[in-house]
Amino acid sequence: MNLHRKTLAILFVLLSLVVGVPWALAAGPGSAEDDGRDEVITALVEKASPDQGAALADGQAGDDEWLAAANKTMQCLRDEGIQVQLLPDDGAGHFRFGGGSSEELQRANAIYDDCYARFQREIDMIHALQR
Repeated sequence: MNLHRKTLAILFVLLSLVVGVPWALAAGPGSAEDDGRDEVITALVEKASPDQGAALADGQAGDDEWLAAANKTMQCLRDEGIQVQLLPDDGAGHFRFGGGSSEELQRANAIYDDCYARFQREIDMIHALQR
């Protein structure tokens, strides 16, 4: 590489740093321009079921709220007679459900969808967005 190309390459790197670093800091994570995340969270809070309302009253979904929502979803499944198995190796709040015939699994999936929507869906999404 000749001296002219090296000089141009160094100037390009310096220019990238001068322009890029302040822009990344100004619009990076945690800034007011944070890619619309606050608007998405507000929409999710508004969409949440009444069963999730108290947990999302502050617009936040912390680890404790997420775990409580997962436990309510598990209990909802159990109340409908669906077998639920905890997966402790995956951490608290992780479980597997269903089993049996194809019809039983379809029934379990439909019940899970209802339980998840009622107790956990928006809390789960907000929790993920805030991480």
